[in-house]
Amino acid sequence: MLKGFFDTVPKELDQAAMIDGCSRLGVFYKIILPVATPGMVATIIFAFLLAWCDVLWALCLTSTHSMGTVTLGIMRCVGEFQIDWPMLMAGSIIASLPAIILYLLLQKFLVAGLTAGAVKE
Repeated sequence: MLKGFFDTVPKELDQAAMIDGCSRLGVFYKIILPVATPGMVATIIFAFLLAWCDVLWALCLTSTHSMGTVTLGIMRCVGEFQIDWPMLMAGSIIASLPAIILYLLLQKFLVAGLTAGAVKE
C-alpha cells in the first residue's frame, strides 16, 4: 500500500528541493515524509483495524462456532498443545484474498488526490 503511495509522489518535488540546495536526506525528511504522512497514517490505521478489531468484535458478538468469522476459524487452529499449520496457512490465505482483490481494484483511487496541488504545473 505504501509503495503505491510513494510511487505517486511527483519527482518534481525531489528535483525542486535538490535545486534549492537540499541533500538527499533532507529531501526525504523535509519533502517526502510530510507529503507521505497521510498515506502512512491511512496504512497504519487500516492494518491496525484489520488485525485487531476483527477478532475482538467477532469474539464479542458470536456465541457459537458456526456463527464465527474467518479469523475466529483461523484462531481455532491454534490449540493448547498443537497447531494445525496447514489449516492455519490455508485459512490465512483465504482470509486475505478479499482484501488483496479489493486493494488491487481500488489501488488507483486510494492514493489519487493526496498529492494534488503539491506541485504547480
